[in-house]
Amino acid sequence: MGSSPGLILIAVIVVAYVYVGGSYADVYTDAVQAIMMAATGIIVFLSGLYFFGDWSISKTFQAITDNFKEQDMQLLSVFNSDSNYYAISAVLGLLIIQFSFASQPQLFNKVLSLKNEKDLRKMIIVYIFAAAASLFVLFGGFFARMAVPGLEQADLALLEYVAWGFPAALAAFVAVVILAAALSTTDGLFVVMSTVFANDIYKKVLVKRGIIKTTPEKADAIALKISRIVVLAVGLLAALIVLNPPPFLADLMWVGISGVSAGTLGPVMYAVFGKKKAHRRAAEGSMFIGLAFYLVIVFTGLEPSPLAAGGWSTLVGIITMFVLANLLPRPAEATK
Repeated sequence: MGSSPGLILIAVIVVAYVYVGGSYADVYTDAVQAIMMAATGIIVFLSGLYFFGDWSISKTFQAITDNFKEQDMQLLSVFNSDSNYYAISAVLGLLIIQFSFASQPQLFNKVLSLKNEKDLRKMIIVYIFAAAASLFVLFGGFFARMAVPGLEQADLALLEYVAWGFPAALAAFVAVVILAAALSTTDGLFVVMSTVFANDIYKKVLVKRGIIKTTPEKADAIALKISRIVVLAVGLLAALIVLNPPPFLADLMWVGISGVSAGTLGPVMYAVFGKKKAHRRAAEGSMFIGLAFYLVIVFTGLEPSPLAAGGWSTLVGIITMFVLANLLPRPAEATK
């Protein structure tokens, strides 16, 4: 219960600025959070060199190896049977789902926010440097295993590490950045969810097809209200879920990411690489089969790794899309 007030406060903050600012708040807050995350990645990596290797990378890696040997030789195995990376197949599935992660709508909408296509090159360059710097934070897991072995909650590893060795002010900064990393994903998802209901369902389906008759001005006003209601509803639901979280929040996160990837990446890939238009039923079939395949293999335990399950189901969705696109009649050939 000690963390409940903090979780509620975080939910209120992220819902408030997305509710008021929408996509603008999402983009600008994510920019600030990205800078903080890049800086933290470098800080965490350098801290390990200081604590365990006397500023030497080779000494630090040797210290990690020696420490892990003493704890459990399984920690040094290429594949760990007790983890999500239990075999080469699981690692391949992980690579596929990580590739799919780049196409997630809460990430791709940043590209759509560019005012000029020429800015895309700048965006890619900034992304490469920021992502590379942020990835250094992964070493925090190694350092935490050395500094605080036997930690029961893996989600708290980095927090426990900075509390173990950092000055109070710097530890607090890292803790804030960890929250920022979560918020940068959360606010993007809120924007996506509100867009789905307000724009895709209400305006593009109900209004455009004449199911709901209204003027364009009134439709825009109603869509804005719908988007704000959705943000509040999703924020409340998310807060209720995290008040009683599962053992590993990362697994819960990847269930959501994998489900979206399995259902959407097939049509996205075909839109990029397909030379001819596909029938809309092909996209619908890819979405249904990819998602259904994922739900079956992950919840029945046929694939114990939720990340690998996401990779295989995404691959099935892509193959299904390309097969159906060639089997079903093209839009110009379809009978009316």
